[in-house]
Amino acid sequence: MGRLRRRLIAEQIADLVAIDRRLAELMAQIKAAVADTPTGLTRLFGVGPVTTARLLGEVGDVARFRTRHHFASYNGTAPVDSSSGGGPPAYRLNTKGNRKLNHAIHMVAITQVRNNCAGRAFYLRKQAEGKTPKEALRTIRTALQPHIPDDCQLNGSMSGLRSADKSVHPRRARAGLMSRNLTIRSREQTTTRRRQRPPT
Repeated sequence: MGRLRRRLIAEQIADLVAIDRRLAELMAQIKAAVADTPTGLTRLFGVGPVTTARLLGEVGDVARFRTRHHFASYNGTAPVDSSSGGGPPAYRLNTKGNRKLNHAIHMVAITQVRNNCAGRAFYLRKQAEGKTPKEALRTIRTALQPHIPDDCQLNGSMSGLRSADKSVHPRRARAGLMSRNLTIRSREQTTTRRRQRPPT
């Protein structure tokens, strides 16, 4: 029985060593892949190679987000208004959006709160203003919004984003074009019927 126990322990140790070796190989591959991309995410405090890879993989082409508000809505960090009855504004946790991307941003905020950096100073300042720890943490996640998309330079850039009130979404443009074509067609049909109508 003792020999069997020792053999099983040796096999488990060998498996753990193999897993550690494989993890090291994967980490080296991730670092090399991130280094080959023109991203600036690694400049942010709390964003390492794994988090960078996750952000790039989940965001994809950042040009598909017209504004940073759309990006915040996509990743679930946009505040949700829960106030009612004309009282003071109140916000609750947003449980929608891309949860993998949301978790990556959350871990960046947690890392900044736990270390002596500008993010922690911002967190403490918000608590001094009367916010709860969770509310202060959400403000850090919101404050990260302008930086993450701008640094996701893999397939596009958000640095030249147009404001929502000055741009036309492609779907709206197509809908407007279809509506205009239908109006023109309707007018042509009306003119044709008038010409074909026999004189009275």
